[in-house]
Amino acid sequence: MRELVKNMRELTELSERARAGFAVHSASAQAAADSPDGAAMSAIAITQMLANEQFRVSCVPFRGGRPGERAPPSLPGSKCPKLEWQLTPEKVTPFAERIKLASEFAVETLKKEIRVPGKNNVPRTVQVPAAVNGAEPRPRTEAELRLSDLLNQQAAVANDITEAGEAKYKAIVAEIVVTTAEIEAWRSTAIKLNEAAQ
Repeated sequence: MRELVKNMRELTELSERARAGFAVHSASAQAAADSPDGAAMSAIAITQMLANEQFRVSCVPFRGGRPGERAPPSLPGSKCPKLEWQLTPEKVTPFAERIKLASEFAVETLKKEIRVPGKNNVPRTVQVPAAVNGAEPRPRTEAELRLSDLLNQQAAVANDITEAGEAKYKAIVAEIVVTTAEIEAWRSTAIKLNEAAQ
């Protein structure tokens, strides 16, 4: 049980970090990012999928037929994803397969959301806070400059469906996640230092 909790927390942390680099703009894509039937990039989605898996592996449908008969209990926290599947747990998609589908959904959604650089397309950059009270805006950090470059690289390979293109795309996305987390950590520290100085 402890190993299960450990693995779930690690998976949840990875999904939350991936969400930080999931650079989508449409409302539908943003909603799908946190859905267990979409990209599953949230703790709630992972928890719900795990509850569905517990239902799939532990539920013994009670169909009656004998006086006093009782169905064996399911694992605590088990949850059927659809009301009509209460008596057919075998219809629930296995957890590992749902994670794989969520990953594929995330990649395909990113490709659809990102326009390839070209005519009438402005290169993607990391936004820096505007100047306050006439002060000069701060220069971008090395990580912010790196992220801008990564976002443009991501857009450039978005339509390359070859095996090499897919591998390059996934590598860039992984770098975006790490770099985004680095930027968020830097900004969080800067805010705390600024608050402490006031």
